[in-house]
Amino acid sequence: MVLATAADDIWARQIASELGIFDDVLASDGARTLKGQAKLDAIRESCDRNGFAAFDYAGDRYADLPVWSCPQRA
Repeated sequence: MVLATAADDIWARQIASELGIFDDVLASDGARTLKGQAKLDAIRESCDRNGFAAFDYAGDRYADLPVWSCPQRA
């Protein structure tokens, strides 16, 4: 399970560490804001790196509509 968020990487990693349920974190890094199409691109890159052909997605923002259009389940 991957935490993919537009939040800054420092905050995202702290949250992921606290929860202890994520295998990876994809987050904004000061150069790229992981929102909308950028988030979808990062998720696809992560899937490619890890050998996944599809992904499921849960989100709550209008900005993530590009991501909602592509998962196996949303």
